[in-house]
Amino acid sequence: DIPAVLTRLGMSFLAEMSQPRHISMHRMVIGVCEKFPQFGQVYYDAGPARGVARLAAYLDVQVKAGRLRIADTTLAAQHFLHLCLAGLLTRMLFAAAGKADEARMRFQTAEAVRVFLAGYGPER
Repeated sequence: DIPAVLTRLGMSFLAEMSQPRHISMHRMVIGVCEKFPQFGQVYYDAGPARGVARLAAYLDVQVKAGRLRIADTTLAAQHFLHLCLAGLLTRMLFAAAGKADEARMRFQTAEAVRVFLAGYGPER
């Protein structure tokens, strides 16, 4: 059940990304990257790149089974995760909003799943 899997993933992703400790770490890494680019690379490889690779591997399986139409599963994984975060992360990084509430995360995730499947779902 691809929509259910993506919904669970999106909700857990947003719950983690909206944690104050995660936002603080994001700010810190961004702040030091200009002076210490290797620090940013290590952080990226250990976090975002790993998450994208794991989702891309799941998407590969779904493509092979004919359930999704995706030419580049790494790019599609990035699309999904960015759809989940759309607008939320930027507001949190700039302290322009508090932590996302459950209702907002559910809505954001549902829309991310809907848009993702509209673009990558099987042909009808």
